[in-house]
Amino acid sequence: MNMTGKSTAELLEINLNNLSDAELRQVVSRIASAGNKRLKRLEKTGLYSYASRYANERGGKFSVRGKDRHDLMVEYLREKHFFALKSSSVREVKRIQKDAANKLRERGVNNINNEDIGKAFQLYDELKERDPSVSIKGLKYLVINPIMEMPESLDFEDKILEMQEHLADLYEDYDEIYSEFDGLSEFFDI
Repeated sequence: MNMTGKSTAELLEINLNNLSDAELRQVVSRIASAGNKRLKRLEKTGLYSYASRYANERGGKFSVRGKDRHDLMVEYLREKHFFALKSSSVREVKRIQKDAANKLRERGVNNINNEDIGKAFQLYDELKERDPSVSIKGLKYLVINPIMEMPESLDFEDKILEMQEHLADLYEDYDEIYSEFDGLSEFFDI
């Protein structure tokens, strides 16, 4: 199969089972090169990106060196996931941060800059890993707002601990509100 002239997007859609080992290595290598360029651009800009965190936590730079067919397929899946993440490009990270800043302004959080948004996303991602319930859509901005208001003097781990306490308070408030109702019969006359 001729890979010349194929875009990264086209290479990410190829059926790997039909490729020889050499062709598979060539496809994975070309995608790895494009992925590593994206990682380098993200690193160079200093923007926080979940995609770069994902790549770094799961093996770092993309590579074909020393990999057999199975390992190449695993690397291909890692590359495919990386490219599927919206935050894998500088343009999208900037758009995501701009949209988040606008939404926060709508909710009354002012004096926001991209560096603050990046730090908030980094803290938010760490919280999501420790407590997946944080990613519930309605809870997201109840978490991001307090993150944005935290003093700069707190280190990262102290901010995490403070946010975990804040979440515990939110959950406790939620339990108090909804513990009054023991089922649908409390809401409706049945």
